[in-house]
Amino acid sequence: MTSDNRHPFYQANLWSRMFHSWILKLLNKSHREQTLHLNDLYELMPEFESTRLIDQLESNWFEELKRSNRQPSIIRAMIKTLGWRPLLVGLLLIPSVNLRKFNQDMIVFISHRNYLNLRNQFC
Repeated sequence: MTSDNRHPFYQANLWSRMFHSWILKLLNKSHREQTLHLNDLYELMPEFESTRLIDQLESNWFEELKRSNRQPSIIRAMIKTLGWRPLLVGLLLIPSVNLRKFNQDMIVFISHRNYLNLRNQFC
C-alpha cells in the first residue's frame, strides 16, 4: 500500500467517526466504477491486524484455561483481547435495531388498516 492510502479514520473528526462518513470517498468510488481494486483500499489499522489479534486471543485463552477456580470463558478472553468497546457498541445498536423493527411493524399495521378502511368504503 502507498502512503496516499493511509486510513482516513486517523484524520476523521468525532462526527465523521460516529456516522462513518470517513468511508464515503471509497463507497462513492465503488459505486461510480462498480468495482474496487486492491490499491483503492486503505492501509489496515495496526490494531486490526489479524496475526496480532489471533496471537493475543490465543494467549488470553490459554491464560483463561489455566485458571482453575472458574469455568473458562471465551467471552472473557475476547474482552481481554479487544476490550469492552466492541461489546458496548453492540449493546448500543440493540435499541436502534429494535426501534427500526417496531417502526416497520407500525407502518405495515397502519397501511393495512388504511387499506381495509378504504376497501370497506368502496365495496
